[in-house]
Amino acid sequence: MAAFLDRFRLSSGDNAWPLGAVALWLLATVGFMLLRPMLPLDETRAVAVAWEMHTGSHWLVPHLNGQPYSEKPPLLAWILNAAWAVFGVSETVTRLVPAALGTAAIGLTWSISRRLVPGAPGAAHRLAPVILVSLPLWTWWGAQVEYDLPMATSVLAAHGAGLAFACGGPLAWMLAAGAALGAGVLFKGPVVLVHVLPAWLAWAWWRPASGPRPGRWWAGVGIALALALAISLGWALSAAAAGGEAYGNKLLFGQTARRIGDHARHGRPWWWYGPVLLLVLMPWILRPGGWRRLIRARGRPDAPGGLRPWRYLAVWIGGGLLVLSAAGAKQPHYLIPLLPAFSIAMALSVAPGKPAERALDAWLPALFLAAVAGLLVAGPKLCDGRAPADVCSAIRSGWGVVPLAAGAVVVLVHYIRHRSAAVLGGCLVVVLLAVAAWARPVTDLERTGAMGKTIAAAHARGHAVAQLGRYHGQYHFAGRLRQPIVWFETPGELAAWARAHPEDYVLVYSHRPPGPEAAGATLVSPYRGHYAQLWPARAALQTGAIRHPDDPESSPEHDASS
Repeated sequence: MAAFLDRFRLSSGDNAWPLGAVALWLLATVGFMLLRPMLPLDETRAVAVAWEMHTGSHWLVPHLNGQPYSEKPPLLAWILNAAWAVFGVSETVTRLVPAALGTAAIGLTWSISRRLVPGAPGAAHRLAPVILVSLPLWTWWGAQVEYDLPMATSVLAAHGAGLAFACGGPLAWMLAAGAALGAGVLFKGPVVLVHVLPAWLAWAWWRPASGPRPGRWWAGVGIALALALAISLGWALSAAAAGGEAYGNKLLFGQTARRIGDHARHGRPWWWYGPVLLLVLMPWILRPGGWRRLIRARGRPDAPGGLRPWRYLAVWIGGGLLVLSAAGAKQPHYLIPLLPAFSIAMALSVAPGKPAERALDAWLPALFLAAVAGLLVAGPKLCDGRAPADVCSAIRSGWGVVPLAAGAVVVLVHYIRHRSAAVLGGCLVVVLLAVAAWARPVTDLERTGAMGKTIAAAHARGHAVAQLGRYHGQYHFAGRLRQPIVWFETPGELAAWARAHPEDYVLVYSHRPPGPEAAGATLVSPYRGHYAQLWPARAALQTGAIRHPDDPESSPEHDASS
């Protein structure tokens, strides 16, 4: 019996660390489910595509608002529909899908770190999943129903399979790598190759001495790429044929080229990711002892079998950053597939060092957490003029106690055990939840449920709804809508529609808080810094709710990129 129980003893073994990271991840995702709604536009749009697949049986060609949607492939929508088929359609089931994918990503990060740095001092591979979960960008954005974390999971699976083959495994590992790449393409498109191919192409620089011969390696790469191409083209060509010529051209030729070359959309220079990374990796980069140990770690002996882990991590991170920096479209969450590599690298910096180094490694992150506490305490004052007065008054500065206490715990543990990295990771997750609770009055403004249900009720009574400004599906899943919302670019077009459909409804947006005239609106609700107003068409015409085309406040600007 004792031997049997020893198999499940997790207190000091390797298994305890990824399980601890998974526990922190699930704590964060469940906490975010309770503290914030699904956020427009990206999250609500992704779920709207899955919902229209569910209601319209558009299994091959994704649809949004009744039209073919070429911006994203269908795999995330397929997974959501599979979850709904098993557990039923609900927001809870929907938001647990990224929790499951994130759990897989944590396990893959641990597996890759074990292979890359199995003999690192302090068993650094154990800490990589904890660091990953503690990164705000990974946990805050990854907990959303979005495309970046699912693609990152595919990237990790491809890296793990490729490393297994490079270290002497059978060729079947490259079939698994090809399947992972194909899944990544079906999650977000060919950009998945940006995060995997640089490492594979640089194989001669990092390859283990015990790995395959060059001919066998390149044959494996060819097999993986051929399988990924077959998977992705198998769907893309079929969807292009079924969706029509316009959809096919956008899908096969327009979408990726636009993202690579569109410098005007975000207006961000090539170096933009540099300062973003400084924020994304906080407070782990505030560990001077860790930086010195990272520099020294480059001289460590190779991993068993001659694998050069630092070269592998360098080409994984550097290759991805180089391509992303050259592309026109830049967003912080595009970095998510690189964060596991950063986590493994930072885990190596946690090896024991000199007492002075260890003290700074605890105190500087603690000071960062104290600064976060100061921002939370000053929240109501910072909010003045940037949000409605009732929202600012609802922000509780008392949440600032949490990061302050977390910093104190990190320092205290350092002086008791002389190791604070794992505790810092756990404390950061708790601080993220405190920030989400602090920001709840603001994120509650993003709720689309009331407007979605009101629109659904209008549809049920046989009325159409038209909107001023491009519609991105933000009300579809919230209201379980089964018919599209008509939308127009200009108030003049919407006014003409309203005159032709006086018994139907129009949806307009305004920067200004609703005045007495808004009493005639069916519903007024906050929406992304605006006020969404659903009006009977006749009343909207009579009160002038549909503004003049030259009025810049007639509709909010929407960025369709994700």
